[in-house]
Amino acid sequence: MARTTAIESVGVNISRNYRIMGLGDEVQKAFCSMFPSGNCGVFLFWRIMHLIVSIWYFFLWLVDMFESFLISSGLLKRYKTLDISRVQYLAIVIDSEEALHTLKVLDLLLWLAAIGLKNVCLYDNEGVLKRSEQAITEILKNEKRFKEITTNNPPIDEKGMSLEFISFSDGKEAVARAANFLFKKHYSSENKEKPNFTESDMAGALREIGYERPDPDLMLVYGPARCHLGFPAWRIRYTEIMHMGSLKSMKFGFLVKAIRSFTMVHQNYGLQCHRCPPISSVFHFILQSHFYKIFSNKLKFYFYVTGAKNSLEDLSQILVRRIAIESSLFKQWLKNIQTETGMLAN
Repeated sequence: MARTTAIESVGVNISRNYRIMGLGDEVQKAFCSMFPSGNCGVFLFWRIMHLIVSIWYFFLWLVDMFESFLISSGLLKRYKTLDISRVQYLAIVIDSEEALHTLKVLDLLLWLAAIGLKNVCLYDNEGVLKRSEQAITEILKNEKRFKEITTNNPPIDEKGMSLEFISFSDGKEAVARAANFLFKKHYSSENKEKPNFTESDMAGALREIGYERPDPDLMLVYGPARCHLGFPAWRIRYTEIMHMGSLKSMKFGFLVKAIRSFTMVHQNYGLQCHRCPPISSVFHFILQSHFYKIFSNKLKFYFYVTGAKNSLEDLSQILVRRIAIESSLFKQWLKNIQTETGMLAN
């Protein structure tokens, strides 16, 4: 009887230990799924960095909201008068899903009219705004509707605002018709010389078929993506592009600030030598190379502490090779300048 009790107690202890070991295995599997590399320090470091960056961006958002409130209230004097003469043509690019909010689009157009902008191009990829062109223009022509919506904004100019509605299909159609025009002009004739088309040839073809439109001076993008969302590329050669965030969270103060910041920028236009890289590329090369040196040293210390030496060696080799290639290209460019012009390039 005593022997049976002892055997049962041993069996209970074994089963209890087995359950504890099984629970430990489950916890270990959970931690392994959370930390695939097995390095908890790296995961904790990135979580802390993510928290710091999130707090920083939240602080910047609060500052922007407060500044937008001050601009809308007219408390900041420098935003009361805008030199909109530099914004002769404004492009508004809206994500197709957000373009479905027609009231938001109308509010944005009313703000632009209140600021005094005369020529505005509305674009979305799927043509949502273009299908609503008639409804939008009818509302904007109604002066009573203007006053009802913009009671807190400056008075609207009586001359109104010229609107252009385009979509991605318009750009494709324009390119197809321009290519067909060039083909008929140069390749379908008996002329044996087949020229290589350039940008000027394409621009001339677009002008001939009636697709010549002014290039926007400023483009405001509303949506999650930081890009022009397929806006015709031949019309944004010198366009300043600004990402404004979501259309739902747009503010009048943000709009005024974006336009003022564009009017305060000095733009240089000139010829570019085909043998020389742009000056911006030169400065980008210098800053990028210096940044790589500093960044690689920082990563070297961090990866050495965390133990990820292989990743450091691969990254360092890539950075060193890129710096060497860019340095040789930069030296060759300087040599060409000295040889052709006899100038000393410092």
